[in-house]
Amino acid sequence: MRLHNPYTKGTIEYPLNFDLEQLTYHIEHETFFCPYHTSWAVTVLDTGDVLYVPCGENRSRNIYVVTRFYLEKVVTFPKGVYTIPLRYFTTPKFEEEEQYV
Repeated sequence: MRLHNPYTKGTIEYPLNFDLEQLTYHIEHETFFCPYHTSWAVTVLDTGDVLYVPCGENRSRNIYVVTRFYLEKVVTFPKGVYTIPLRYFTTPKFEEEEQYV
């Protein structure tokens, strides 16, 4: 899956392997990528990356992936933070979409 960094406009190819049934924890507070009170289901992937899935009343349109490189301070913000648009999972894909809105 191609991930998009909304801050640097860069992209990376990312092997997405996670099980929503085994979420690590649930948070309800501000995050550095979403500056208002929101609710997230969070899981730590085997790669060390952290996945934030919006839940509850959260109106975010993206799933956020915070890479282990950011968490280990190898790169600084905004590098190391990528998004997966929720529309990837909620709308049928008729053609390969490479455009980001």
